[in-house]
Amino acid sequence: RGTVPIGVGDQFICGEQLFRLDPAPGEAEATPDAEQTYFYSSPRKPYAFTLVQLIAGGGEGLVHCATGTALIGREECAVNFPLDVFMSGTHARIEAGPGGSLSLTDEGSKNGTYVRINQTHGLTHGDYVFLGKQLLRVEVTI
Repeated sequence: RGTVPIGVGDQFICGEQLFRLDPAPGEAEATPDAEQTYFYSSPRKPYAFTLVQLIAGGGEGLVHCATGTALIGREECAVNFPLDVFMSGTHARIEAGPGGSLSLTDEGSKNGTYVRINQTHGLTHGDYVFLGKQLLRVEVTI
């Protein structure tokens, strides 16, 4: 719910897509390879983080290097999945903050955004939890 802090190595789900947050790419070396060939490319921007789509079976799919904010959705976002029927038009946003902090915000999506939890975490009435492919709702009755 709302905006949550997220860090390098964290995984989360938007629609049917699983993502991992990786660090920003490092600087390219300006040295020749073994055959003394220099490789040139466009200058690197000051990226804040890398967003990696994880594919079933353990592979990596789309990789997006972001300068500060990355919108994930079905259309008109930095990272688009037009065929994912569980993805909202603008589903979620990752934003770099001061001191290298990162945050994940669900943008009012219809199906929610879910962060993989790596430690004990308290749940309250109305929370949703994914276990495998099952979505469960917490109902507290006293």
